[in-house]
Amino acid sequence: MVKSLANTPEGNPGKIIGISTVPMNFLLLIAPPLAGYMRDVQGTYTIAFNLLAALSFFGGFLFLMARKPELSPAS
Repeated sequence: MVKSLANTPEGNPGKIIGISTVPMNFLLLIAPPLAGYMRDVQGTYTIAFNLLAALSFFGGFLFLMARKPELSPAS
Protein backbone atom coordinates (compact mmCIF):
# COMPACT_ATOMS: atom_id res chain seq x y z
CA MET A 1 0.00 0.00 0.00
CA VAL A 2 2.82 2.44 0.77
CA LYS A 3 4.26 1.87 -2.69
CA SER A 4 0.93 2.70 -4.33
CA LEU A 5 0.70 5.93 -2.33
CA ALA A 6 4.24 6.91 -3.34
CA ASN A 7 3.31 6.58 -7.01
CA THR A 8 0.36 8.95 -6.73
CA PRO A 9 0.88 11.96 -9.00
CA GLU A 10 1.25 15.21 -7.10
CA GLY A 11 -1.66 16.79 -8.97
CA ASN A 12 -4.02 13.86 -8.31
CA PRO A 13 -4.60 13.30 -4.56
CA GLY A 14 -7.76 11.27 -5.22
CA LYS A 15 -6.05 7.92 -4.66
CA ILE A 16 -4.75 8.95 -1.23
CA ILE A 17 -8.14 10.34 -0.23
CA GLY A 18 -9.89 7.20 -1.45
CA ILE A 19 -7.60 4.88 0.48
CA SER A 20 -7.86 6.94 3.66
CA THR A 21 -11.67 6.98 3.64
CA VAL A 22 -11.96 3.19 3.97
CA PRO A 23 -10.86 2.99 7.64
CA MET A 24 -12.62 6.29 8.39
CA ASN A 25 -15.96 4.98 7.12
CA PHE A 26 -15.54 1.72 9.03
CA LEU A 27 -14.89 3.62 12.25
CA LEU A 28 -17.85 5.93 11.57
CA LEU A 29 -20.00 2.80 11.42
CA ILE A 30 -18.65 1.42 14.71
CA ALA A 31 -18.41 4.63 16.80
CA PRO A 32 -22.10 5.31 17.65
CA PRO A 33 -22.88 1.78 18.93
CA LEU A 34 -19.60 1.76 20.86
CA ALA A 35 -20.38 5.13 22.47
CA GLY A 36 -23.88 3.88 23.34
CA TYR A 37 -22.46 0.73 24.90
CA MET A 38 -19.96 2.76 26.91
CA ARG A 39 -22.80 5.01 28.09
CA ASP A 40 -24.86 1.97 29.13
CA VAL A 41 -21.95 0.48 31.10
CA GLN A 42 -20.55 3.70 32.62
CA GLY A 43 -23.76 5.72 32.91
CA THR A 44 -22.18 8.75 31.23
CA TYR A 45 -20.78 9.80 27.86
CA THR A 46 -17.68 11.34 29.46
CA ILE A 47 -15.36 8.41 28.75
CA ALA A 48 -16.63 8.09 25.16
CA PHE A 49 -16.01 11.80 24.50
CA ASN A 50 -12.56 11.64 26.14
CA LEU A 51 -11.68 8.63 23.96
CA LEU A 52 -12.88 10.50 20.87
CA ALA A 53 -10.80 13.54 21.82
CA ALA A 54 -7.68 11.42 22.43
CA LEU A 55 -8.06 9.61 19.10
CA SER A 56 -8.63 12.92 17.30
CA PHE A 57 -5.46 14.42 18.77
CA PHE A 58 -3.52 11.27 17.89
CA GLY A 59 -4.82 11.39 14.31
CA GLY A 60 -3.92 15.07 14.05
CA PHE A 61 -0.43 14.32 15.34
CA LEU A 62 0.03 11.57 12.75
CA PHE A 63 -1.19 13.95 10.05
CA LEU A 64 1.36 16.58 11.10
CA MET A 65 4.17 13.98 11.12
CA ALA A 66 3.32 12.60 7.65
CA ARG A 67 5.96 13.10 4.99
CA LYS A 68 5.29 14.04 1.42
CA PRO A 69 5.52 10.89 -0.73
CA GLU A 70 8.55 10.61 -2.95
CA LEU A 71 7.61 10.31 -6.60
CA SER A 72 9.40 7.63 -8.57
CA PRO A 73 10.67 8.64 -12.01
CA ALA A 74 8.36 7.76 -14.89
CA SER A 75 9.36 4.63 -16.78
